[in-house]
Amino acid sequence: MTSYVSKHIHYRTAFNFIEQCHSAPAPTFEGKSVLLGLKNLSIVYEISSLLMLNELIKKCFTVETIEQSYRSYSKEKVFGGVRIERPYGEVNNYFLYRSDVYDIEMLYEPKIYPYSALSKAGDLVDTSDTRPHKIYGEHHFCPDFIIKINSKRWRKAITLVLDAKYKDAATIKRYDIDELTKQYLLNIHQVNENGRLGVSPIQLLLLLFAHDRSGTIVRTVAPRHCLTGTLPVLPQACAVLLKPSNMLLLDQQFRALVEIMGREYI
Repeated sequence: MTSYVSKHIHYRTAFNFIEQCHSAPAPTFEGKSVLLGLKNLSIVYEISSLLMLNELIKKCFTVETIEQSYRSYSKEKVFGGVRIERPYGEVNNYFLYRSDVYDIEMLYEPKIYPYSALSKAGDLVDTSDTRPHKIYGEHHFCPDFIIKINSKRWRKAITLVLDAKYKDAATIKRYDIDELTKQYLLNIHQVNENGRLGVSPIQLLLLLFAHDRSGTIVRTVAPRHCLTGTLPVLPQACAVLLKPSNMLLLDQQFRALVEIMGREYI
């Protein structure tokens, strides 16, 4: 805290609140202790979204869970991480689903690094114009969820990026959707079989939010071009309400996506 900040009570108070937020521990999901607070509620909403996504994927795609495990991520490891024993207090962050038609992977908080000598076909890479940080190292993206969907009925697989926000629609529209579209929809690409980068497989950015006081959906295209519209387009970004008492909108997005892919890529 600088001398200027310490002399002004409003700056000092704000600084202390920010410091408390950053130093607050994440909630533990072991035993009966779950700490609450704004930062922790955001993490709880992420975990709740993970559970709801798990159920919706199985329901909408009629798949079974083949694997759920914990992956460790770092720049030196392969994309998708390395399977290790789940640390105490953590949740599984890798899920594999399968049926006669679909192979689906869901990754929770994967780390996506820039292209390197370790990058191989199928890896997602960060193509943003950023530089390494002196303290935090190589820049990387860490969306809440990556879902890769491969269908025997489609000519190509697709990838979805989802981010859970403990916010409302107005806040998402004002602060989040444009910036995350630039980051995730425009600046995550995939290494192809030739070891190069080309057309991105990411066709959809979905932001999930918890509060419905200012609406239940945020669009970046005209209503008729949304997934559930009469003339849907891909790629696109949107945000929908998701909470345990209302999973309908996300269910509709998934089912509309299946219909679009089946119609355009059979």
